[in-house]
Amino acid sequence: MTRMFFEADRPGPAMHALVIGVGGYAHLPHGGGRTIADPLRYGNLGQLTSPPRSALEFANWLRESDPIRWAAPLASIDLRISPAPADPDPGGPGVGFPDATIDSITEAYDAWKERCATDENNVAVFYFCGHGLQSEEQLLLASDFGRYEGNHFRGAFAFDSTRAGFLQRPPRTQCFFIDACREVVPGVTAPLGGATADPLDRPDATRRRRCDHDLTLQSSTPFATARSRPKNVSYFTAALIKALKGGAALTDEFADWVVRTDRIAMAIDSLVEAEAGRPMPTAKGPAFLPTVLYRLDGPPDVELTLACVPEPALGRATLFYEPQHSGRAVRTPPMPEKWKVTVKAGYYRIGAEFEDHTYDAVSRTELINPPTTAQTLRTVGR
Repeated sequence: MTRMFFEADRPGPAMHALVIGVGGYAHLPHGGGRTIADPLRYGNLGQLTSPPRSALEFANWLRESDPIRWAAPLASIDLRISPAPADPDPGGPGVGFPDATIDSITEAYDAWKERCATDENNVAVFYFCGHGLQSEEQLLLASDFGRYEGNHFRGAFAFDSTRAGFLQRPPRTQCFFIDACREVVPGVTAPLGGATADPLDRPDATRRRRCDHDLTLQSSTPFATARSRPKNVSYFTAALIKALKGGAALTDEFADWVVRTDRIAMAIDSLVEAEAGRPMPTAKGPAFLPTVLYRLDGPPDVELTLACVPEPALGRATLFYEPQHSGRAVRTPPMPEKWKVTVKAGYYRIGAEFEDHTYDAVSRTELINPPTTAQTLRTVGR
């Protein structure tokens, strides 16, 4: 049995995570193994430095988060990582992890599936970051893709079938996060083409759906590319962690700040855009009943943008925000661009004042919600 990245004895419902980061591909160019004879057929795939660091960042955040704030406290993380030759120690010198070959991933998935099934109120978390291609469904490539002659896709697994199969298993709450491309390679992975990859799980027409709360996110839409930064956490993974930290939070009936499955799906695109500096649409699975995943210990951070119109007024305005009932306003001197500031979520009085009285002062009270809130104040010239 492989040593777990994290393991704790939790009585009752618990969260179990399987986290996979594939950056080193032994049989792709510069991978150190026998290189496949036809790499150009698969879109000239190469080595990746971001997925191992992305998977590590996600696993470390899960491990370091407060276990009592989860709907079901964290009980296990199984982490499989294949580092790229150009970045051999993503976890630091001497820190190694089980390789993410197809056999290793299959073994880990089967064991994770058993842990998840111990209680229907468990929370299942599956995360994959690495190469992906699109055929009739998304194909996710293990580190030994290309090892098997005749069908290189024996070193990959079919995601959509895997997801459909797991929906028919416990627990009731399931989260699948896939950070990989979905490009089509003509003649190889085109729909009805020759790509044959087995799923890790298979749907069965005789089994009923067991998942009530489904959060399935893919970092790219069909036929699109996922983007990342060399030797750094990917845009999607950074956005996902921010969503869980509070970027997707809202208040519940007790006025507590919570992170719900449906809110993560709603917030993820704007968070990815904020990370990447441009729109990068994600794909979401069909939404079922939302549920709380995480409870915060206070209001989350929000990026608040304040401005006023008409445009000439902005350069003359003293903009301000004031937390409700605090009596302490924060002001900025006149400037020609919008004011961006990080505040805690909640109700604020916002406004614009004009020392030269060229425009009427204006203010109003607004709820400032994560992940970002933009407010524009309308004023009238004198």
